Amino acid sequence: MFNRPIDNSIRSEVVGSLKAATKKAEKYYNENITSKIEGLDIFESLKIIDQEFKLVKRKIKKSKYPFYTENCTSADWLVSQFASRAYLLNIDETKDLKKAVFLGIYRNKLRAQRNELLAESPAYTYEKFVNGEINSFFHHYPQYRNLSEEDFYKIIKWQSEKVIAIISYESSMLIEKIQQHCLEIDDPFFFIMMQKTIIKNLMDYTGNDPNDLKILLSQLYIFEDFNLEEFENDALLENYRSFANNEFHWNKADYNSIKNLSDVMQGGPKKVFTNEFLVFHTIEKIGFWLGTLVNESRIQQPYILPDYEKELEKVQREAAQEIENLADAMYNYINDEENSEKEVKNYLLKLYDANRIRYNKIKEKDILHMLADDRQHVLINYFTTNAFFRNNIGETAENLKELIIVRELAWEILVAHNNFFDNKNIFITLDNDFSDINMLINKMVLNKKLYKAGKKAQMDFFSNYDKYSVPIDYHFQNVHEELKKVFTIALNKLQKILDNAEPSKKVLYLQSRIKEIKQRELLFKQYQDESDFKYAVDKYSVLFKEFLTIEADFLRETFNAPPEVLEVKQKHLLEIKPEFGTITNKRNQKFIMQLLEDLGLTIDGKANISERKKGAVRGIVEALKQNKILPDKSLEILCKIIGDKIGLPINSKLDVSNISEQYKKEAEKYISENYNS
Repeated sequence: MFNRPIDNSIRSEVVGSLKAATKKAEKYYNENITSKIEGLDIFESLKIIDQEFKLVKRKIKKSKYPFYTENCTSADWLVSQFASRAYLLNIDETKDLKKAVFLGIYRNKLRAQRNELLAESPAYTYEKFVNGEINSFFHHYPQYRNLSEEDFYKIIKWQSEKVIAIISYESSMLIEKIQQHCLEIDDPFFFIMMQKTIIKNLMDYTGNDPNDLKILLSQLYIFEDFNLEEFENDALLENYRSFANNEFHWNKADYNSIKNLSDVMQGGPKKVFTNEFLVFHTIEKIGFWLGTLVNESRIQQPYILPDYEKELEKVQREAAQEIENLADAMYNYINDEENSEKEVKNYLLKLYDANRIRYNKIKEKDILHMLADDRQHVLINYFTTNAFFRNNIGETAENLKELIIVRELAWEILVAHNNFFDNKNIFITLDNDFSDINMLINKMVLNKKLYKAGKKAQMDFFSNYDKYSVPIDYHFQNVHEELKKVFTIALNKLQKILDNAEPSKKVLYLQSRIKEIKQRELLFKQYQDESDFKYAVDKYSVLFKEFLTIEADFLRETFNAPPEVLEVKQKHLLEIKPEFGTITNKRNQKFIMQLLEDLGLTIDGKANISERKKGAVRGIVEALKQNKILPDKSLEILCKIIGDKIGLPINSKLDVSNISEQYKKEAEKYISENYNS
């Protein structure tokens, strides 16, 4: 009998699980989707696909095993992670693997079908839009792009300009109406304060009754001559929810509905004329105006909307001036003959990296692609729309100014560096491709949080480098820094797992991973004589190999050494008795108490089980311990702590029983569905 590397020893089982899950997913897809959409048109088929896709996404989000789901098509990836977990955690996750892979394969099939249907959907144009033709795909699916970019932005421009004009006219007209009313009453400032309170109550409303909304609206002066029954209940409630969630659904701004409102506006109405979709935005504008009235003397001051195009020009001028100042300071340093070449290089590196950090602090980067000269018309529309709906032109302006400065300065520094050193790379010591770190992390033991952190770093890179027009090495440096953090955390986690792993399985894990790294190094060395291949030792492979080697050396050196036990006279120590309030954090404590309640072991936190069913506590504690919700302490001690907490005396060890196994399964299911690590 000989030992094989852990991946090889477990490969057939994992590959078999992958094949079984794939077959199941394909069968389920055919039964649940193909049969339903057969004979339906593209739009109706897409509705079914999209609904199912969202359902599966929610299931995946709750899963403890996103690393299996997201890599469901890579047998090698699954084998490595499954083997590490099986050997070091001593658990069999075959069922969990099959379930996770099934979800991944099924999700992928749904996504592929959805994209295929969207690609087959009818083309749309700006001309069709302004002729009143409704394209259901364009209005209901953000992913729809079966129209030219030019037409897309023309439609968005038409929508935003018309909507802003309508809300601006209506709010200005109603503010003038309020101002006129204030001239006719005895205590206008009291009236203003009352209107502010009503709007605040409206904005704070969290209920689901459209009649409540109508009651609140009826208390506002602007609806004095408006029949609120013109507002359809379901539409009013739906649009209020969207408004309260800071959502603006442009799909509702179709040509026909907005053109009708625009035509009404041209007639100069003197009362509320918008619909359920826009009315809350009008009220919000009035609310902001009311908020500026700190005393009676300000009520009659003219209400003036900002000139957004002039505000944008101001932002661009200020940004250009700051860029010029920073660039002048940079070139003064570079051209100063007293500064050595090394000093200049360090200066540019620090300046470049400080600018990268400044870039990272900007939360809204999606408009970077609009800063190009040929996108100025798109930028104006974006700036106007964002500033208008945010009711905060200063915040929008400051964000845009930062983006302009950071983008231009990044390229300015890079060009200066290239001219001075004839070298395109400022970041000299970037390690090998981040895929190396990702590969090594998979050789350890992942959890949901670690995997998501690493995945996010990679997805940000692939998403950002193409659409954000800053130097690509900013993106490389960012993903590198994030993956370095994940690597360090994963290595620390692995150390703790190794300290508690079975020695024989630990040895197999260590030697298997060391062998893999050495074989990889050997493979690279075989090609180093080729002209187009440069072999470079990967820093993280070396670190991981050294870590594994240290662990293996310790095992080898201490294999025959008898365990030493340090005897301490307990009477000289202050005994610290573990209690429920100290064994885990408060979030876990709350979760445990809710689990006990939901599984029927307690009522209002007190034990509700008979003497015969005490074994249920053991089963639940085992599940909590395996899922790291309870610490790695003696099962007997943990059972007593839980018993003490719920008032259930446990004076002897609880053995494995049918009851304990039953409740262990129930607890594991409950944890998988309700606990987010």
